[in-house]
Amino acid sequence: MKKRNITAIIIASSIMMLSLVGCGVTAESDDGVSVGTESESPESTATETPDEEEDFSSELVTYKPSNPTAADASFEYNGNTVTYAKDDIEKIKSALGKPALEDQAPSSDDPSDKLYTYGEFPNSVDLTEIGGKASTITIYDTSIKTSRGISIGSTYKDVIAAYGDAEISKLDGSNEVDYAFDNYVLIFFFDNNEKVNAILYGDE
Repeated sequence: MKKRNITAIIIASSIMMLSLVGCGVTAESDDGVSVGTESESPESTATETPDEEEDFSSELVTYKPSNPTAADASFEYNGNTVTYAKDDIEKIKSALGKPALEDQAPSSDDPSDKLYTYGEFPNSVDLTEIGGKASTITIYDTSIKTSRGISIGSTYKDVIAAYGDAEISKLDGSNEVDYAFDNYVLIFFFDNNEKVNAILYGDE
């Protein structure tokens, strides 16, 4: 599961923010001289080095969680227990209830592959169905906690205290920690302040 919807969202958001923050307006005077709103320094571009946060890893590292149990695949949503299992798509849908939105899965050309959204963004849960099976469940809802108490807004330190030692992988514009269980992965995505901004249960 190398390509994930959240990665595309994070990349798109980053590009939008860079274009909004980094835009400079330049105009040309009657003499043909460029006049800019940002100060331009010839030596600044020649000596700049990339920020450490832009140095993305070339490969993703997965970690084994400490003391894994069957409960790790579950979380509570609207009073129901939702358990991620690739082959139990109908049970997952039943536990999540009626979706607020249903659309074709963005990662697939097959119209029978679906993306279901439960709740209202940003407090929402996405379920992706590929080939009649559960591909991913992505949590954005701040009220949901994993079985070990991690939620949106938890810190990197909270995650490793709960699930075991791991380093953040920086890949394709995302900051994430991936824990590999027996038949699924649990991924925590982080913002630049190392706080969880999405949690994903998914196929290996």
